[in-house]
Amino acid sequence: MVGRTISHDCVSARFRRWRNMDKLAIRRIEEPRQMQMVEDILNHSQYSLDPGEAEALTLCLFHGLPLASDDKAARRFARDEGVRCTGTLGFLFTFIDLEVLSSNQACTLHNMMKQHGYFSYCRNEKQFIEVYRAREP
Repeated sequence: MVGRTISHDCVSARFRRWRNMDKLAIRRIEEPRQMQMVEDILNHSQYSLDPGEAEALTLCLFHGLPLASDDKAARRFARDEGVRCTGTLGFLFTFIDLEVLSSNQACTLHNMMKQHGYFSYCRNEKQFIEVYRAREP
């Protein structure tokens, strides 16, 4: 439901041009070294990650990619390993920067997501804008 609302009501034609599929690549865990790393990450008791997070982190480490996750433990592991991270707020802020969404549209989307169960430390639109303006460029 949210995806349908975003694509039809909020997102500009610029976004449709921006999301070129040729910029995406699908990566898989295939090499034995990668499979072993997934097991090593899963067995690391300090973080308590699930298999999907361990696989995502393995691919980030092997391919030098940033992690896109809102999971606190996965982000902590990534940062400890020197992997750049972003999450839902980071994507919304990037869409504002790219003029894919206006700040009002991003706030509306953020509020819709919260109504559908997304947890955010931004309690209201004012705080959302404050966090957006205060972040590092």
